[in-house]
Amino acid sequence: PRTGADYAEEMMRIALELSERDVATLREIARHDVWPAAGETRPVRGSEMQPWYSIDWYKLGFSEHEVESICGKLFGLGLLAPLLSAENRPPYSTFSVPVNAYELLHKGRDLLAYINSQAPTPA
Repeated sequence: PRTGADYAEEMMRIALELSERDVATLREIARHDVWPAAGETRPVRGSEMQPWYSIDWYKLGFSEHEVESICGKLFGLGLLAPLLSAENRPPYSTFSVPVNAYELLHKGRDLLAYINSQAPTPA
C-alpha cells in the first residue's frame, strides 16, 4: 500500500464493517462529489450542496431513513462529513423529509480506491 501498512489495515477494518448498501451509497456520493479546486483541500463552501441534493435516492432504491442511517454510519467511520443541517435544506432537495447533506472526505475516497483496486494481495 502506498500509504503504509497501518492505513491499509484501517481501511480493511472499515471495509469489514460496511454492507453492500453502505458501499453503494459511498460510491453514489463519490460519483456526484465536487472535487476541490487546485490548491484547495475541500470544495468551496456551498458548491457541494447542489450535487448532493440532485442524487435521486428513490430511483436508486433508498428511502430517506436509509440514506440518513447509512450516512450517519459512514460519518462515524470518518468517511463523510456533514455539510449542513436538515433544517437548512435547500428547496431543490428530492426528499420530502429533510435529510442532512454530506461531503466525501479523503478517507472515503481512499476506501473506494482500495475497494476498486485490482492490486494482487500477497499470498
